[in-house]
Amino acid sequence: VTPSANLKFQTYGYLSSCFGRDNVAIYHKKTGCTHPIMVANIDALDEAPSYHFHHINMVIIDEFHHAVAKSYRRHNERLWDRAYWKFGLTATNFTNGDEESIFLEAVLHREIYSITPIEAINKGYIVPVQTFMYRMANEGIEDSKVYHTAFKRFISENEKRNSKIIDVANE
Repeated sequence: VTPSANLKFQTYGYLSSCFGRDNVAIYHKKTGCTHPIMVANIDALDEAPSYHFHHINMVIIDEFHHAVAKSYRRHNERLWDRAYWKFGLTATNFTNGDEESIFLEAVLHREIYSITPIEAINKGYIVPVQTFMYRMANEGIEDSKVYHTAFKRFISENEKRNSKIIDVANE
């Protein structure tokens, strides 16, 4: 279970490469769970019939820190209640207080493995963060009133900016 459609497709692609496309599918409420491994984003489960999940024995929640949301607790009670195994994965291993911790524990009981960023760097699991700052001309940004439009134009689809990122990463 992922928090977004983008992560759903990334997860589907990765799991398909590991287990084969015959074993992995994206969940749809009309067809149900048709393969041994099903990938769904949390919003796709809102209208899912509970009988689709009666035979599910494991649920893996990606970006588990999002499970503080009511939808995760609702799906845990309604859809995942028969799952023997439930795992939550997150690189954000902290909450904004006791209330959020209680909400996470309502979905999963306890933490079974944790590693600090420093330990992960020392073990070679991740690389240290390096920050680079470059001034980029963004003519017209003052006129952008809609966040999503501005983000698309000046960040995600800005060819000059993205080429610079690639060049710096390759150095």
